[in-house]
Amino acid sequence: MKNTRSSVSPARGPAFRVRRAVLRALAIAVLPFLLSSCSLSDLFGKAGITQPATVTRKSPTTSGPEVSSADATAHLYPPMDLSSTDLTAYMTLDYKGIPLHTDVVRRDITDAVLEDEIGYLIIQSGSYTLDASRAVREGDWIEMAYKGYMDGQQFEGGTSDKATILLDEENSGYIPGFAAGLIGAEPGKPVELKLTFPDTYYTSLAGKEVTFVVEIHGVCTCVLTDELARTFSEGKHDTAEAFREFFRQYLTELEDSNVLSDVYGDIWTALSDRAVVTSWPEAQVEHYYHSIVDSVVAYSAQAGVTYEAYLDYLGYDDDYLHELARNQTKQDMILYYVANSEGIALDDAAYRDYLDQMVDYYNRQGYTYDADQIEEVYAAMYGEDYLRAQCFEEKICTAVYGYAVIIFGGDGQTEHTEQTEQTGRTD
Repeated sequence: MKNTRSSVSPARGPAFRVRRAVLRALAIAVLPFLLSSCSLSDLFGKAGITQPATVTRKSPTTSGPEVSSADATAHLYPPMDLSSTDLTAYMTLDYKGIPLHTDVVRRDITDAVLEDEIGYLIIQSGSYTLDASRAVREGDWIEMAYKGYMDGQQFEGGTSDKATILLDEENSGYIPGFAAGLIGAEPGKPVELKLTFPDTYYTSLAGKEVTFVVEIHGVCTCVLTDELARTFSEGKHDTAEAFREFFRQYLTELEDSNVLSDVYGDIWTALSDRAVVTSWPEAQVEHYYHSIVDSVVAYSAQAGVTYEAYLDYLGYDDDYLHELARNQTKQDMILYYVANSEGIALDDAAYRDYLDQMVDYYNRQGYTYDADQIEEVYAAMYGEDYLRAQCFEEKICTAVYGYAVIIFGGDGQTEHTEQTEQTGRTD
């Protein structure tokens, strides 16, 4: 009966996203499901990876003798340390001032908005007090009990002994007419609402008439105390005012994060389009080429066919494998070009913070995996360095976003974003 309200929560959303189509170690689209986003439960369900059987193949670059899949070649071609490489010798890239369009509406975090969001935290935590001395008004948060009847009988999911609702018809989260019908009601006096479920509601209830009997317990009074401030911040802020200052900054960053999430893909597209490779760092290309070959060997072993047969089945040839290797090398060059220019490095503290954000997000979705479990699963699926690579990528994306020109579609507003402390530099 109730629709979920979309609102901020006191913890960050996931820093983690599986966005890029090319994996670092498996830079070849041999199994599409590996390249698509998947839920954490899916990953944990598919973590049982077995060692592929041995298969023989001929070297794709020579006519030499057959070799075993156990003789993987990638380790003979280690990756370059691009963090210490002068990439201007290999490419040009103007990553500043990229125009990015978004339809996201970014709020100004005024005092009124701040208090509204703090009030929502208090409501969600059940830390409010009740005022039963007056009739309820539009805009109030209230606590209530209700019973839903259809054809004279109570129906499943239509009853609650204790629930909260914002008396705002558009944003209440309840079906049309429910919030509006309670405005002016007095605590302790039952209200009968005769309503109709929307045609777009759950199939079993869509379009059906329903009667709700609602009893209002009182108006929710939300006061941020020092004790609540410590609870909401897990002890990091001792006073209500300190929490307000923190939460205002958090909400401001969240608004920027919503814009960044919306334009994230456009940033990488623009970087790829703007990057001009003048020469290739051949050692890096060879590293990826042999990693790809080793991956094809492993998959052909699982399929029980020869390397050549599997490559033919995919419709690939040696030139295409080299093209994939160059594409992945270009992605690395872009990342480290920006990182080296901005002085960005991924240290252990930043990576652990990234993992903590992942754990926090998925815990809020009902999962109980810890950081070590998440690392283990993603290492099994995508390689040991995958999550670190994703964390590093997001730091680069944030740096480029900091120089971008944001064009808001809703009001035609154009803004230059400002560099944050995450980039380690100001424009």
